[in-house]
Amino acid sequence: MKNLIWIACFIPLLIIINAEYKFGDIIAFSNTRDCPCKKPFVEHYAIYVGNEPIDGKKPDENIFHRTGQSKDDANCIFGKFDDTKPRPVKNYLDDKKGITVGNHAEILSRIKEKHNNCEDYNSFTDNCEHLATYVRYGEKHSQQRGTHSGAVMRPLDFVCSLFRSSEPTEELPIPEDYEVVSCDEICKHEADRKSG
Repeated sequence: MKNLIWIACFIPLLIIINAEYKFGDIIAFSNTRDCPCKKPFVEHYAIYVGNEPIDGKKPDENIFHRTGQSKDDANCIFGKFDDTKPRPVKNYLDDKKGITVGNHAEILSRIKEKHNNCEDYNSFTDNCEHLATYVRYGEKHSQQRGTHSGAVMRPLDFVCSLFRSSEPTEELPIPEDYEVVSCDEICKHEADRKSG
């Protein structure tokens, strides 16, 4: 029975992991790789760049990712991972309505835009997964799917998506008969309303 459970966990993992990586794939790194059936608390995300020649990238570097959590050491840089050790591809938004996978030129442009130019780290708005999804899709998401922290991140990402807009917001014109009212007048009116 124990072997059957192990096989049931391992076979789907092989199907997900043993694909060849393509430029722009999101790759997940977890701290539970020795136990594929164990759910990690969080995963680290990176973009696979392979042997693509990019300014600032060394020939042996094959990923682009965000490192560090403090302002002083956080950056968006190239790095290297051993691609003989399987890591899952997490292109989880590829089929989501309204989200488009960037083409090669768009992904490359976003990498160049973010290289050594990360925003300040924030777990909820600017983490490694936000960078990876921005590079691949052109918009930031962090859902931590398949992790314990996903219980918090997925609902938070959904709420954030309600405020995202791919189109610029239109400024509403101020009507000609608009009257500027001072804060003192508003506070006086509010006090009068409450008293009586």
